[in-house]
Amino acid sequence: PLAPASYVTFNEKRKTIRFALEHLAALTSGTPEPAPLPEGAPFGEVHVDRDACTLCMACVSVCPAQALRDGDEAPQLRFVEANCVQCGLCRTACPERAISLAPRIVYGRDAVFATRVLNEEEPFRCVVCGKPFATRKMMERMKEKLGGHWMFQSGDALRRLQMCETCRVADIYRGDGGLDVYDKPH
Repeated sequence: PLAPASYVTFNEKRKTIRFALEHLAALTSGTPEPAPLPEGAPFGEVHVDRDACTLCMACVSVCPAQALRDGDEAPQLRFVEANCVQCGLCRTACPERAISLAPRIVYGRDAVFATRVLNEEEPFRCVVCGKPFATRKMMERMKEKLGGHWMFQSGDALRRLQMCETCRVADIYRGDGGLDVYDKPH
């Protein structure tokens, strides 16, 4: 005979489902492999294309369940599968199209509640003061996207992109040829 479940249900469907699945998994020998679920299921993981991701954190800012998190002091994208509801807002918000969803059920508290690093990169440091403020990929992407813009045709303007907010403002307002934002070509 199987042992009855000993957990108490809550008025939260996700927690009740998670408790029931953990109970059933405990009755098996070993930890079951993750099981794929159909598209639209409210459980799963997020995959990130590390080559495309610039760590802009647009996905973190729109995640309603705090499944995606930033790395606090380090340029990291972190993920907690237990929180992910597979809503797809992260995928929609990603300007680089670097996010995909993978609906599934994973067993074991450690796997479900662990914080995983999906992407990380060394910080890019200000070329003037050395303060970390972006990532290399983000700087490369900005220079690529703004390369044809009239305001970024000079070497000084391109260098300004590589400055932190404090050094950039100081550079714009310096007296020896700083940027004149009103000098747009006609």
